[in-house]
Amino acid sequence: MKRIHNWDEFKKYLDKGLSPQEVKDDENEDQTWLYVTDGYLQFGIRLYDGTTYSDPSTEWTDYVNNYQSNANQNLNERTPFAAKRHSNGKKLFRRVHGFKLDLDGTLNQQNVTFTIPYVSCLMTAAEIVDAVAGDHINFKILDSTTGLVTTVPNYTLNQFGFNVYPAPKFHQEISEYDSELFGTLQVCVEYTPVNTVMRSVYFNLVLHELV
Repeated sequence: MKRIHNWDEFKKYLDKGLSPQEVKDDENEDQTWLYVTDGYLQFGIRLYDGTTYSDPSTEWTDYVNNYQSNANQNLNERTPFAAKRHSNGKKLFRRVHGFKLDLDGTLNQQNVTFTIPYVSCLMTAAEIVDAVAGDHINFKILDSTTGLVTTVPNYTLNQFGFNVYPAPKFHQEISEYDSELFGTLQVCVEYTPVNTVMRSVYFNLVLHELV
């Protein structure tokens, strides 16, 4: 758990719709801990609630007036084939997708894209199979082919891999937090081979559909 000391910083998670969990401080009767879980990370802040020795802090008043109604929701309700509920209350279903790139035997950069097939999902890991030492890769998130977000088709929205040199044969990247994607966005792999051998490289994306 990462402790946050600044209320405005903590509120950013509440403004995302995450449900805070209230826990009374055992050692300080007039203080309450608030916890939120965002993906696989948990954040906490301690506020003066004015129970006994002091007036409620302005932060606690802001919390009660604007966020407390969404507090203490059950986020662990079990559902068949769903790992859990996300902190926004939606069910998570793990979906693994594979695709490949057939290299043409040149040293030129070659690209392959995967279109997100879900209305909303989280991505937590990527795997690369049968790379050769010295190959290098860029991973990018592109707008849809029709420019859904920016009105510019295939526009680069973000990049999460910069000249990555994958381990030979098998390489895995696991994020400590999830990245949210939605339907028709594209994951683009820009692949520059180290040799002129015609070969195939394989990719797996670990996604979690939000329903």
